[in-house]
This record gives sequence, C-alpha cells and structure tokens, in this order.
Amino acid sequence: MKLSIIIPAYNEENTIKKIIQDSQQALLQVMQESDFEIIVMNDCSKDNTLKYCEEMQKKLKNLRIFSNHINFGKTLNLMRGFDLSHGEYVGFIDADYQYDPKDLPNLFKKVQEGYDVVCGYRKLRKDSMYRKFMSWGFNTFNRVFFGIKVSDVNCGLKIIKKTSLPKLNIKYLRAKWFIDTEFLVRAYEKNFKITELPINHYNRREGNSKVSGLKLMLETLLYGLLLKSEIIIRKVRHLFK
Repeated sequence: MKLSIIIPAYNEENTIKKIIQDSQQALLQVMQESDFEIIVMNDCSKDNTLKYCEEMQKKLKNLRIFSNHINFGKTLNLMRGFDLSHGEYVGFIDADYQYDPKDLPNLFKKVQEGYDVVCGYRKLRKDSMYRKFMSWGFNTFNRVFFGIKVSDVNCGLKIIKKTSLPKLNIKYLRAKWFIDTEFLVRAYEKNFKITELPINHYNRREGNSKVSGLKLMLETLLYGLLLKSEIIIRKVRHLFK
C-alpha cells in the first residue's frame, strides 16, 4: 500500500463525514482505492463522531476506525495511528476541515520525489489575529531555540516516509501537542530531507477548537526546555567520549 492518511478526531461530528469523503475523492484522482487507506483515530469523542465514521465505513472499503477509551491528545493518537498504518508513506490531516484534502495529492507527489518529510504551510492563514500572533511566536521559538527552518511547525497537514519514523524515537508522549516540534527537531538531527508546500487554509466554521493557546504555549516551553537539555547533554557526553 502506498499511502495511509490519519485523521485524529475529537468531537468533530459536524465535519468528520466531509473530511473523510473529500480525502477519499482527492486521493482517487491520483491513485486506485486499493493504494491508500484512511484511518480515523477517534479520541474518545462524546458526540456522534464515531457513529458517523461507522456510517461512512459501510461505503468505503479502505476506511479504518480506531477508538480510544480515554482522551489521549494529538501525540499519542498520532503515534498509535502510525503504528496501525499499512502505507509506505503516512500523512495526517486535522478533522476540523481547516485544511483542504485536495492538497493531499500535491504533498504525496512531493514526498515521492525522495523527501523524508513534506510539511504544509498556511500561506494565507484564515485565523484570528490572536492565533496568528501565537503561531508566529511558536515558529519563532522553534527557529531560534532549535534551528527549525520549516515556517509553519504546527501545521496539521504533513506526509512522512514511514521507514523514517522509527529513527525519530519520539519521547515526550505525555505532551498533547508538542509532537510537531519534537518530530521536526529529531528529523533535522537525523539530517532528514525536509521540505514544505503552500496549502489552503479555512476558517473554522463548525465546532470549537480543541487547542488552548495558553496551554500550548506552556507545553511548548516545558517540553522545549526538556528537549533542548537532552540535546545539550548528549552533545557534552559526545565531547568527552
């Protein structure tokens, strides 16, 4: 199988059917149904997200659904999805439909050129000034602190070569959202081939954001310091070998 697309979902009953259907249609433009799978990681949703996914599964042979018994957050949800995926390449897209599934084929084409990681970046971001400012702060922090060159670290649309995943050794699994930063920091450390492409971005029209700007900031600072300390200690140890 060529590609697995993971959709982490928590209380997204208003958009889950559309994101599944449109992801299916977009990928059918460039490959056969048997060449890809869509995996919904239902993170203990309390609404009709699971019910609607099961309705879609009756129509789509390549849709797989996994549900957590408690809310794990993005990091553990994605890690579990990576383990369960069958594709040679693994991508993920948020379930809230702020990202356009029509961009998936472009990212997939790019990763097939030999890149380990292809990241989307929101060129024309449809968010409030507050969220844009927070995003600027996170990207600046990651660039200064870790040297990440990707311009939109927390973008929820990425595709990865699956054989590259075990080399990253993602460590901070208790963090709900830090995975984007840790993933890219470790990818740069391994000298992975990384690129980014502009993608469409939309206003959130349904439901509420599951990400608290303040909690995300505090989590980024905490785990950022832990990760930076780990890197420094490893370099010091290497010097004294």
